[in-house]
Amino acid sequence: VSTQSTWANTPDNVLKVNLPSGRTIKAESGALIAGTGIEISSSMENGFFSSLFRSALAGEKFFMQTITGTGKGGEVYLASNGVGSIAAVELKQGEEIHIKQDGFLAGSSTIHISTIFQSLKKGVFSGAGLGILKATGQGTIFLSAHGSAFTKSIGAGEELIVDNGNLIAWPASCNYTVTRATKSIVKSVTSGEGFVCRFQGPATVLIQSQLPPSPINGNAKQQANPLAACIVLGIFGFVFLAVIIVALIAVATEETGVKTEL
Repeated sequence: VSTQSTWANTPDNVLKVNLPSGRTIKAESGALIAGTGIEISSSMENGFFSSLFRSALAGEKFFMQTITGTGKGGEVYLASNGVGSIAAVELKQGEEIHIKQDGFLAGSSTIHISTIFQSLKKGVFSGAGLGILKATGQGTIFLSAHGSAFTKSIGAGEELIVDNGNLIAWPASCNYTVTRATKSIVKSVTSGEGFVCRFQGPATVLIQSQLPPSPINGNAKQQANPLAACIVLGIFGFVFLAVIIVALIAVATEETGVKTEL
């Protein structure tokens, strides 16, 4: 009898995990859709404040499920709330990966999830969020993707460009920068890319093929471009400031004219 958990993706992107008796996995609250021979519990990952930060800043649930095989063992079926695939990442002892907001689905009980902050620029323009997840420990971690998920590896001295919003996970040892897609602001906007994330190798990055749905209309393709939004807001701000200045000049001129007549 195997004492190791096994898993497989079904054609409908449902994660099936076989759990020998006594083996436990952790999963996002609400991820369970079916199971046999299992016991379900819940916990606050790394305590109250860590759970609070994770739910408030990284788009995750406050509680995590813990699912344990009982008796002769069981099996559990998990699915994410989003429409897309599920990617498995093997994490070795001493490794650390960063994960986009709401990217965690499930993982081995030996995986530890916490929340960290990105810089404001990365938080706004990378598409991964200001508060992201940090995974450490040893085992398998399952991540939710919009559309299909794939990995891209680059060697030392190579650069990988990923459109903002398409990041899933990347090694903590690999720092990335957020820049305009081109040197020209106009071309960055008209190309449809706006900002991109630039990784310097060596690194292996997990990427999703679709953007997260827009909170306005649910259509990923019509998601607002952050750079275009900044330009539009800047134009409106400039026009508003110009109107205020013109009005102040007009008032000052009128007061000067009144004083001259007196």
